[in-house]
Amino acid sequence: MEAYVPSSAVPVSSPFLRLSAGVRHHDGRLFMSSSDDSSFENMVEPLAEGIDSVKWLPSLKNEKSETISSFRQGAEIIPFFPLGGIVYTPHSTHVLNIFEPRYRKMYNDILMNGSKRFIVAMAHPEEEGRFAETGVIFHLEDLKEVSEMTDDQIKYICSHKVTGRAKLHRVLNPDVWETREDYMRVEATILEEEDGESDNAQLVAISEEESLKKSYSALVDLQHDLEEDVRFTRASVNTLSVNPGGGDDSLWLTVRLWQSYIEQRLNARQNEMQKEFQEKLIKYLTKDKDVSEDQLPRYALN
Repeated sequence: MEAYVPSSAVPVSSPFLRLSAGVRHHDGRLFMSSSDDSSFENMVEPLAEGIDSVKWLPSLKNEKSETISSFRQGAEIIPFFPLGGIVYTPHSTHVLNIFEPRYRKMYNDILMNGSKRFIVAMAHPEEEGRFAETGVIFHLEDLKEVSEMTDDQIKYICSHKVTGRAKLHRVLNPDVWETREDYMRVEATILEEEDGESDNAQLVAISEEESLKKSYSALVDLQHDLEEDVRFTRASVNTLSVNPGGGDDSLWLTVRLWQSYIEQRLNARQNEMQKEFQEKLIKYLTKDKDVSEDQLPRYALN
């Protein structure tokens, strides 16, 4: 583990999500009404090929650093901090606890040179040393020195905001991925989120946005009809963010919202499974093993 990453999803108290205690969970999917099918019949599922739908850099295994003589036009050298399989989105905020020597050095460097930024990209779930070609820019918002309070187990507690995306072209010092002697650096190009589009593109975008809103509205109605324990509020239908570009009201907000929804569904399902297991265990102990409830731990009966 290189850093502890607390959950940074939209909180449950958000107006976009609602939890209803004591209601049976249903296995809901994103359904569209038959009238919406024609709008999506030719749409290609973006993750139809699973992890192969993502573009990955070559593996860093056994790679050696080489002398760099040239760079792509518009590219920059930026520190690289891989953080497992988590997908980060623009305008989200994240807190990291920094303890590894190489990343202590990285933070010292970005503070000294004033850049206060680095790139984070998803790691391949099956192949070590491979990272996604597209990453995000973490901008350091706040840093607290806590080495004295933690007996130097943790050096910094850092708050960040994701300010945009970047395309990674190559890792410039791949050998340190295995040696851990230093942090990695990448040649990368900052990607600009385009707000302006041609008239035809805008018309297509408007049509797609309306289709997305209709599908989302149908999903919310279905969730409430099924009384799902984790569901979007009806009010969220009128505030769904689908705007282009990288603003705070862009589609990225809806992406983060969906991530939070999946997370809450998973937590609810885990709680149900835990409760079901607990009930079966108590029944087994009391009925088959003649253990009285007085002999059971109090927490097992709650």
